[in-house]
Parts: sequence; structure tokens; C-alpha cells
Amino acid sequence: MKHAHWVRRLTAGLLASLCLLAAGCGSGDADMRGWEKYSAYWFDVFDTVTILTGYAPSQEEWDKQAEAMHEDLLYYHKLFDIYNTYEGVNNLATVNAAAGQEPVAVDEPALDMLELWRRGREDRLAAARLRHLGYVLQVGGLLPFLSAGENILLPCRALGNLAAQRESVRELCERLHIDRLLRQMPSTLSVGERQRVAIARALAHGPSILLADEPTAALDPRHARLVLGLLAELAGERGVTVVMVTHAPDMAVEAGFRLVQVVTASDGNGAPLSRIRHAVQEEAA
Repeated sequence: MKHAHWVRRLTAGLLASLCLLAAGCGSGDADMRGWEKYSAYWFDVFDTVTILTGYAPSQEEWDKQAEAMHEDLLYYHKLFDIYNTYEGVNNLATVNAAAGQEPVAVDEPALDMLELWRRGREDRLAAARLRHLGYVLQVGGLLPFLSAGENILLPCRALGNLAAQRESVRELCERLHIDRLLRQMPSTLSVGERQRVAIARALAHGPSILLADEPTAALDPRHARLVLGLLAELAGERGVTVVMVTHAPDMAVEAGFRLVQVVTASDGNGAPLSRIRHAVQEEAA
């Protein structure tokens, strides 16, 4: 793959630099002659400042290697962008836009989690789940020995981004009308209040995807509509993809979700086989 090739070249160059530096430390400064330290700064990848520092025999060689790294970082920035699409790249924004309509073929790096599973790297998969996924269960799934506020902040504490997310969490709780409930224990909350706390916990750490398992199953119709509406509104504002299982498809569509039907049948050998029917909502219309 072109990008992997450039990374290998840059890595080899930097390792060669380090090896020469190590040799120079043992045999004199003459062996280091011609190698200088350079830095490059970029502001257009991953919404942050990126600084690359390394050694090269000349400014020309450094510029070439730094540009290779910049190209690679831009590629991954585009691939995992959930807001914008780019020509020639099937990224996460493309996948989100096509959800419920048609399958999307994505570039190989986006399938890295499958490779981790094959290698048995459950530690890496757990880290990916913690960072990128949020969950809302049927009855909240709150830890009974933590207050509502402590439940909400738990993913942020685990990720170490509590300080960065604190203001966002405060606004989230206000929008869900649970800011007055944060000191209460889950057992003192109503079912509807517990579900709103669960939504706050699922969104607090800024996940990419939220998985909701019948989040309104235990709610009356009035509160079900309230919870679905808030979930759709907050997820849309924060750029979060919601994958939800529900027995209330009409309410979900009313809240703004796209309906996708999963049909289960036999594969011909007696084993169950599930298929996704795309564009179900458009057919119903």
C-alpha cells in the first residue's frame, strides 16, 4: 500500500539517523557530520497541532521524508473524518451517509479491528471500544454503587480525558434535564431518568458510535418519544453514529432515525442467516 510504503521509508530513515547518532556518541563527533535535527509543524490533521522531529543529512532529504509523513497523516485524517467526504476516499462520513441505503466498500485500514480480532488482541479491542463506542441498554445498565454523576463520568475517567470533557458533560446533563440528579443514586431515579443518565454516560466521552439496545423498552409512549428525540438530537449535534435496535420503528422514524430492517432466514443448510434490507424507509414511503 502506498501509505505504508512511505511510513516504512520514513521509519527506516529515522532509525538510520538514530543509529548514526549512537555510533557518533561512541566514536566521536566526526561520524555525526552532515546530520542535523529538523522539525515540521502541521495544523491540518486531526484538528490539532502535529509536530514531527527527526534527523536527516540535509534539508532536502528531511523535507522529502516529512512530506511523506504529512501525506500519510492526511490520508488517515480523511479516512476517519466523520463530518466531511473527500474525492477518492470512502471514509466514515461516507459510511454514515450511506447507512440504511447501500453497502460501502472502505479502504483496508478501516478494517483494522477485524485484523486485531484475528490476532486475539483483546486488549487493543477493549481500548478501541472504550474510546470509540458508547452503550445504552434497555434499563440503563447503571452501576448501582455510583451516583448518577459518577456513572456519567466513568468513561471519561477511564480514558483520562475528564478535564477536556467536563464542560461538554455539564452541557449534556443540562440538555437532558438531569443536572439536578447527579448526586442521586440510580435506585432513587425513575426509569425515564435512568435512561437519560445512560444516554449522558454513553455520549460523555465523545464516542464515534453509540449502540442502543431497545432504549425505550421500559418507557411509556410519552417518555419514549422524549428519550428518542433527545438521543437523535444530541447524537446529530455531536457527530455520533447511532445503531439502535427497537420495537418502536414509527417512533424512531419520527425522531429522525433512518429505518433499516434485518431479515433472518436459513442459508440452505439450516443455519440462520441475517441480511440487511436497505432503503426500507423509502420503500414504506
